[in-house]
Amino acid sequence: MSNENYEDSVQEAIDEAAEVLNGKEQLRLMMAKAGAIVKAVEQVKQMQADLKQREEQVAEAKASLAEEMRVVGVEMVKVDGVVLKACTKFVCHPNKSTEESVWRSFLSKIHAEFLLKKALKVPGEFEEQLRAAGIAYTKATDVNTTSLKAAISSALKQNLITVADVPEELHFLSLDDITLA
Repeated sequence: MSNENYEDSVQEAIDEAAEVLNGKEQLRLMMAKAGAIVKAVEQVKQMQADLKQREEQVAEAKASLAEEMRVVGVEMVKVDGVVLKACTKFVCHPNKSTEESVWRSFLSKIHAEFLLKKALKVPGEFEEQLRAAGIAYTKATDVNTTSLKAAISSALKQNLITVADVPEELHFLSLDDITLA
């Protein structure tokens, strides 16, 4: 091998080694970035868990304070320039598969039958033929949850019902709470 070929071979080997080292350095930097991202994601998840736990503690403290305020007959207090007002918050998560008779009976009691939304359910491609042939169809009844909660809340405020009168299937809760005024 001539000296010139030898020098070219050495230079090629040096260039290849430099490329390999440069690639390894890029890989090392990429892995460091990936590690930093994983660590940041873990920190965010922990912060979210801490926030959720803190929110639950605040909700429990608000409910407890609202109850204590009711017991002593105080509706509002001012603390550090902020007015706290005891209130009742309503939550409703009805079981949508509840029998229509339960819905109808209860909604009639609170004068809210209009909340029942009826629908016919048939496969779309057969609608015209079913109607023409007079074939039976499936009826579906639904109630908008937000409207139901508002109607129950209104009935409670008007003393038409008590919370105990609300059917269990409606999963209606009355919770003590504090609002900042």
